[in-house]
Amino acid sequence: MLGSGVQLAQTLDTLAQFSEDPKMREVLHDIHEMISSGRPLSNAMSFYPRVFSSVAISMVKLGEETGQIVDSLGKLATWMERDQDVRKRVKAALIYPAFSLGLTFLMTLGLFLFVIPEFLDMLVQMGAEIPPTTRFLVLLTDFLTSPVGWAVMLMSLAFVWYSMKAILDSEQGRLVLFRIIYDIPVLGPTLLSAALARYAAAAESMFACGVDIFTATRLCALASGSPLLLHDVKSVHQSLQEGDSLSSHMQRRPNIYPGCFGQFVLAGEESAQMEPMFRNIHQFYDEEVSHRLKSLTSMIEPIMMSLIAVIVGFIVVSLLLPLHNFISQIG
Repeated sequence: MLGSGVQLAQTLDTLAQFSEDPKMREVLHDIHEMISSGRPLSNAMSFYPRVFSSVAISMVKLGEETGQIVDSLGKLATWMERDQDVRKRVKAALIYPAFSLGLTFLMTLGLFLFVIPEFLDMLVQMGAEIPPTTRFLVLLTDFLTSPVGWAVMLMSLAFVWYSMKAILDSEQGRLVLFRIIYDIPVLGPTLLSAALARYAAAAESMFACGVDIFTATRLCALASGSPLLLHDVKSVHQSLQEGDSLSSHMQRRPNIYPGCFGQFVLAGEESAQMEPMFRNIHQFYDEEVSHRLKSLTSMIEPIMMSLIAVIVGFIVVSLLLPLHNFISQIG
């Protein structure tokens, strides 16, 4: 709309009217009022950090300062579309195992609460010999159906929840957690490739808009979503201030930036073509994410099926074994 000559205030008013999200409509109305009172767009956006990222605000501010707001918004939209695409694919790959685990847990809990106790009572009344596996099942059922068992489970869930929250709220905790996650086979490299793809997509937009390298590296690390990349920003800035190149710094940290990432950046520095080089890096890691997600999905399905089979098989054997022994004794 801005590129077609529509005024900024009218553009925001139109976007607010046609927004399907009530909260976004309210935000746009507030920004429209701020713009009408003389505030710059980037300044008005900064009042809503949960809606507009630091990357978005910085790119809009740069567009205002250079008089190329339309070009900056176009590059921002391109980056956001790419970033959203990577996020969606990673989330879609992780939703299946999470859903399967949750469904398996609920079904197993339902068996322990409603089916297994009745069956076990029948075996006791029959006087059947109880093998060790069935005894364990009896103890587990008694625990899960007792108030103490429910209290222990709820306390355990609360402990895990608050522990994870404390870890994620702590910078050191996030670093340790992500280092562990990145060391997990298949899953770790997939998430790292996704973070590097988002870093490169943001870097392409940053350099295209003329953002200085210090601001660009900080905002790209924020956009990546990786605490390791964000934690390394201070070291990056120190290396740059000492006259070192960005590629040299990255090549000294292969545990954060894989070898090919630093080589790509080196080629961009030597040819003075940072924007197209980061575009190539993004395409490379975007394809890498796609391949790794396919491998991850193909591995998860048999693992989940095996886990469900083990759980169901143990329950079935534990219930049928005493019944089989009782029938054999009668025979």
